[in-house]
Amino acid sequence: MAKTVVIGSGLAGMTAAIRLADAGKNPLILERNTCLGGRTASWQEDGMEVESGLHRYLGFYQALPRILEHIGVALDDILVWEDELEIRHPRAPFATLRLSPLHKPLKTLQSLLTNNAFLSPKEKLQLSSFFAAGALQYARAAEQLDSVSLREYALKHGLSIYTIEKILIPFSEGIFFLPIDQYSALAFFG
Repeated sequence: MAKTVVIGSGLAGMTAAIRLADAGKNPLILERNTCLGGRTASWQEDGMEVESGLHRYLGFYQALPRILEHIGVALDDILVWEDELEIRHPRAPFATLRLSPLHKPLKTLQSLLTNNAFLSPKEKLQLSSFFAAGALQYARAAEQLDSVSLREYALKHGLSIYTIEKILIPFSEGIFFLPIDQYSALAFFG
């Protein structure tokens, strides 16, 4: 049987190989690195755990739980749920945000009401309004979010440059590995 070649063993490559195998194909995965996983790889080297990149799973990711279930892996068996997010910025004090509204709603509320040295109450209100507007727009007419960059959407919804630099840029670049003016608000909120 002829092989189907998959280039790369990141999550997309591994998913493609699984789907090809399900379709009766014989995938051949080509990977230049010595371990699988792409941006999510980790391995032992000289007795030390090495992490290749961001290892955060966001609750709105939909494809990963489905593919893991398909291969018999429970999401809770491979994830460590974190309730805190540490934020460091050169022009702001260190902040720890407790962001687990389902697991620890009171700690989340307390975190939002404190950390005022990092984000003022006004900035928190603007940020909350931005996220609420994006979630609502996504629910009503998601395709409209695709016509505006995340930066444009943030400015349109009242986020200050300071808040964009302290929160939005580090958060989104850590997930998408791109500047916020290079992808749409749909990619962020979707």
